[in-house]
Amino acid sequence: MEREVIEKDRTIASVADSYDLVAQTAGNRVARYRKGHAIEQDEAKMVESD
Repeated sequence: MEREVIEKDRTIASVADSYDLVAQTAGNRVARYRKGHAIEQDEAKMVESD
């Protein structure tokens, strides 16, 4: 679910609706996902800039 928002550029509201969740719940899950994967994203950016 979280990857749909991040990788497919879907809105949190549309993803929440398709999974029958409250938008705030989906937003919290996306925020946790981003925080948990921040190191991976930073490393990928560093590789791209080299």
